[in-house]
Amino acid sequence: MTTVADIPQAHDTYAQETQRLAQAAENLRLRHVRRLRTRHNIAITFSLLVAIASAGGFGWYLMMEGDLPRALACTALAAVVPPLLLAWAARPLADYRRAHKQKFMPQLARLLGGLTYRAQSGLNPSIIKAADIAPAFTRHDSEDCFTGTLNGVKVIFSEMRLFDDQHVSPRFSGLCVLLESALDQRFSGHVVITDDPAYEPSLPAREFSFESPETTQFSLYAETPEAAQAVANPRLLKELAEAAARFKAPVRASFFKGRYVLIMFTSHEDMFEPSDLLIPVRTANYGTRVRTEISRILEIIDVVGLYS
Repeated sequence: MTTVADIPQAHDTYAQETQRLAQAAENLRLRHVRRLRTRHNIAITFSLLVAIASAGGFGWYLMMEGDLPRALACTALAAVVPPLLLAWAARPLADYRRAHKQKFMPQLARLLGGLTYRAQSGLNPSIIKAADIAPAFTRHDSEDCFTGTLNGVKVIFSEMRLFDDQHVSPRFSGLCVLLESALDQRFSGHVVITDDPAYEPSLPAREFSFESPETTQFSLYAETPEAAQAVANPRLLKELAEAAARFKAPVRASFFKGRYVLIMFTSHEDMFEPSDLLIPVRTANYGTRVRTEISRILEIIDVVGLYS
């Protein structure tokens, strides 16, 4: 079983691991850059040859033989072949994104304490609805899913977008984190903690206030005072506040069914997408972005540790 202590948190080791990941990403990028440039040169050369041949064929068949159908066929060749060649030349871009998901992201998951990564997976929508913190939705889209066990708590987090039939844009876009305690009962009732002013509880619950002035940004909704007191400890609120600050977005946390915790962070960016293929990883902000994303996730792992 992996514990939070197993995660490389010493600054030197942490820097070495992230630098290794950045270098691996740079090597991956360079391989696909070479493929892209080679295919691009081939596509441009053959496109020019096809254009010259088509122009010559058009003039020959039209002026010398008076064959209009064949002349038009030559122009059709010039209209069809170059776009096909350019599409073939652009394939390394899609291959780069796919290789990033298949090679780089599993390494990132292992850096997070032996987690498992799946590119096209996510949380069960029925769990999200039961938490009562997500806007109403009829369909969902999820990607970049990490799963594992930390301190005896199952953790699943992934990027998710929630849609309904009345809106074109997603009702929610961001990161969803589900924690499941190994114990059957860690807290009672249904409790929601949020700093999102747009949140409106649909379950029978009333709002409670916090005594600590540092947590005034949060509102707490619970069925009973006992449930509210059991969940809202200062360490938890501090971790949620710091995580919300890192994401620069409102946070919603739901404690329900005795052992589940769902945390939702709003974010409209794809956090785990590869860097620009034409920008070197070492000179761009990619390494910094990787470290930031790891730090964000470690904030969530710290929250898991509160229930061990």
